[in-house]
Amino acid sequence: MKKLLLILVLGVIALTANAQVYLGGGVSFVGSKDNNSAFAFNPEIGYQFHGDMAIGTSLGIGASGGITQISVSPYFRYYFLNLGPARMFADALFEFDQFKYQGQSATTWGVGLCPGLAFSLSDHWSVVTRFLTLAYMADTFAVNFNNNCSLGVFYSF
Repeated sequence: MKKLLLILVLGVIALTANAQVYLGGGVSFVGSKDNNSAFAFNPEIGYQFHGDMAIGTSLGIGASGGITQISVSPYFRYYFLNLGPARMFADALFEFDQFKYQGQSATTWGVGLCPGLAFSLSDHWSVVTRFLTLAYMADTFAVNFNNNCSLGVFYSF
């Protein structure tokens, strides 16, 4: 039993030896054809536990047309293409949303896939953009390409 415990501890140490915590946030813009656009602020924290894998969560706070929204989105990120200082990734996420409008509230949830690009500015700073969302949310499957865009700045410890 002691050998098994020692092997597990060494395995966890080996997996997390190069781990990095990153902290940042972004702003997002969602446009629509009827000029009912929305802006949101999304602080984010994550833990890169392998060179090409990370887990994290994002908190979204936004408003549009009298509707306020608070969302929590934990995700698993996988980096799949390195292009020098730029790295392509895909986030598999679960999203939980709370909406409020004129004293009434509603709650929705969904799952999605969101690819993006992380561009390293230095050893600690990076810029991240997400440009596509494939999601199943509120009993609807959606693909958003041109009207979903987010840009964030992150610091890795």
